[in-house]
Amino acid sequence: MERTILNSAENEKKKSQFHSSMIIVIIFFLTLFVWGGMKWYIKTLDDTLSQLQSQLDGVSESFHGNRVDNLVAFHDRLDFMKSQLEGPMNTKLIDFFLKLEKLVLPEVRIKKYEVNILKRNIKVTGVTNSFKYVAQQMSQFKADSFFTSVTAGDFDRDEVGQIVFSFNTQF
Repeated sequence: MERTILNSAENEKKKSQFHSSMIIVIIFFLTLFVWGGMKWYIKTLDDTLSQLQSQLDGVSESFHGNRVDNLVAFHDRLDFMKSQLEGPMNTKLIDFFLKLEKLVLPEVRIKKYEVNILKRNIKVTGVTNSFKYVAQQMSQFKADSFFTSVTAGDFDRDEVGQIVFSFNTQF
């Protein structure tokens, strides 16, 4: 009887050791599975982010160049003018500058506007790479009913070979 009690105690001890070992193995495999899943998820996320980054780089490459620089520079000047101007008279000025912005061709980069409100005169100075665009820019102003006359000013080439021009217009 004593032997049976000893055997049964040993069996219970072996069973509890076996159960403990199985729990440890199960915990180990679960940990390994979770760790592997996290590594896979991180790799998938990295791949997705690198694809999105390459798409973003491709799109940002298309936003380089003179046309975008032109628009950004003009928009910055326009924002500055808007911030400086206030009141009902100046609201008309903002509309006036928006009208000027709409008349500028994409091939022409306007360097300077000299506006004399009292004399109702504007002197426009710009840069382009062809006399064709100078003529088209002047005809844009002539075609608009707001401006009464457009007269050619100075023409020159800068050190890069671009055409620097100016013209005057009455409004």
